[in-house]
Amino acid sequence: MKQRPEDLSEGELFYIQVSVKLRDKEQRRRERVRRQTVYVYVLAGGSILILALGILIQWQNAEKRKEINNLERQLEYEIESAKEQVESAKEQARTSKIHERGRMCYQLLRDRNWKQGYGTVEEYEENKRRFDYCESEWGK
Repeated sequence: MKQRPEDLSEGELFYIQVSVKLRDKEQRRRERVRRQTVYVYVLAGGSILILALGILIQWQNAEKRKEINNLERQLEYEIESAKEQVESAKEQARTSKIHERGRMCYQLLRDRNWKQGYGTVEEYEENKRRFDYCESEWGK
């Protein structure tokens, strides 16, 4: 057609021109469909990626919440343990004061007996044995 358009009749030229236009139109339509398909795939892939990121963020938040809950439980346990230790220390201090008072009483009695003196060595040894026993019971 380009080389010898004069050899073709008007109907043939019209047919060829229409065919070329239809071919170009079909080619543009195919290109448009291909671009739209690519857009659909890109949008679907982007949506899946966004969904996956959302799931990942949600999972991380759940893990953080779980870790926070575990830390809270651990702290509650440690606080409870510390309270029990304080109560135990209070009880020990109270008991220690009682023992200290008892030890002081025996020490005072011992000092008084020393001041009074003993009649015999046997009395001294007997009283010393009793006081040593009391000290071992009440602690030093």
